[in-house]
Amino acid sequence: MVKNFTFPKITPYVPGDNDDDSQVISDSENEIVGQFDTSILNQDLEISEGRFLPNELAMIKKEFDKLSKDQVIGKQKLFKFLRITDISETFLTDQLFYIMKNSPELNSPIDWQKFISFLSIFLKGSEEEKLKLIFLFFDRSRKFTLTKEELQVVISSTILSMMSIPYEEKSIESVRNNLLGQNESTIDAALNIVVDEIFSKHSSSGEELTFEEWCHWFKEMDGVSEILGYRTMTLIDG
Repeated sequence: MVKNFTFPKITPYVPGDNDDDSQVISDSENEIVGQFDTSILNQDLEISEGRFLPNELAMIKKEFDKLSKDQVIGKQKLFKFLRITDISETFLTDQLFYIMKNSPELNSPIDWQKFISFLSIFLKGSEEEKLKLIFLFFDRSRKFTLTKEELQVVISSTILSMMSIPYEEKSIESVRNNLLGQNESTIDAALNIVVDEIFSKHSSSGEELTFEEWCHWFKEMDGVSEILGYRTMTLIDG
């Protein structure tokens, strides 16, 4: 059964509304590569927690404490918290886990600071912060640009991640069933055309997409404005 769940009712965060000057992150304090902030998830704990109202933070902390062990949350418990167990062990969840770890070290744990830092951007971040966070799913090499091959890999892997889920919406379910009936070469050929069109329209070099160029493309897609203004989570009860 699928039901909508506000976790909790999120009050939009506006830097400066309830902060003193020391809590606001400025560009000069961050590591900048081009126009892309690589330290978006390296916020001080006070800043991350300060984006939430006290009752919101208490609810999140209570759930984290219940699911974590020694203040470290594991992969499956993390997916349970985010209500995405239906797509666990897929490209999307692997990337999510890697991004939240925010470390190249294989055994780097997700502790409370990393956990609440991610959620503070995901639930309370500005449009620009959310775009930077989403871009991390695409920019797996952390070069802050995307090649055609990299974009195609992410799009195709995302499609594969979602194809195992049945949808209540008939139009989406129809698309899923059509994709399931196609062979890999047909899907790859279609994706080649899509990616070529994206680069033709948005890439100034024709070889790579910068973060800004990726934003122009990404924001044109249906539903993205809702994602950037996202204020609810979905619970899936098995």
